[in-house]
Amino acid sequence: MLSTAKINLSDLIIYEDEDVLVINKPAGLIINQAETHQQTSLQTLVASYLQTQTTPTTESYLELPTDFDVTYGTPAEIWQQRQGMVHRLDKDTSGLTVWAKSPLALVNLLSQFKNRTVNKSYLCLVHGLFAQEKSGRINLPLGRKLTNRQLMTVTPSGRSALTLYQVKQEWREFDKQKLKTLIPDIKNKEIDKLYQGFSLIKATPKTGRTHQIRAHLTHLKHPLVGDQAYLSNRKAKLDVLWCSRQFLHAAELSFTQPRTQKVLTFDSPLPTDLQTALTFLKN
Repeated sequence: MLSTAKINLSDLIIYEDEDVLVINKPAGLIINQAETHQQTSLQTLVASYLQTQTTPTTESYLELPTDFDVTYGTPAEIWQQRQGMVHRLDKDTSGLTVWAKSPLALVNLLSQFKNRTVNKSYLCLVHGLFAQEKSGRINLPLGRKLTNRQLMTVTPSGRSALTLYQVKQEWREFDKQKLKTLIPDIKNKEIDKLYQGFSLIKATPKTGRTHQIRAHLTHLKHPLVGDQAYLSNRKAKLDVLWCSRQFLHAAELSFTQPRTQKVLTFDSPLPTDLQTALTFLKN
């Protein structure tokens, strides 16, 4: 488990200006503080970081978004709830997140997400090869799974959800000998039965539903490698030996800077643990 006591937020910040922070979140760090989590959150770390700044943020040149809805509270009230948090990543997902440094910057960025003008792309390794289309749209509604309310599934009664995907690379084989260094007694037949190719996918969610990429790709019979929630038990137990978490990384992020109105674009390479997982694959 990631030790938050050893995290220096400054090491995770890849961009900062008067209004925003862009943070490269490591896997294992939760985004928002909640009673169900004893671990320190990124939200708490950001709040503490902003309190220590010697130069206070000025909002004199920022305006409310034209679509701001006061029924959700004033900017100050929304800030009190979110403490700069604009969007979320799952605990075991790594990659880029943007944070606001003031109430007006926060509601501006929230408006961009609401209007789908923020672009986010993820890299994910999934089970199986895509038989025909190497790119496409998954436009299927998502809702809570009836048998497990913590998971999402495609359902006609769900909320609209759109994910674009593109296959970046494929591997047809698994390195059996390398896996046998971890599990000496595993049989080749078992590996061949469970592993029938892998695809590295660039996924771009156009909506922000919970577990959207994970649920959509699972519906296509291409669940994420290492996803303990959505995989079959057999695959989950084997995957964790060579990929310790879900292979999902927020690799690209672009948004409009609230003050200058310039589009800012960032990218984050695959972290070491996911790069290591790829070494178990071969063509």
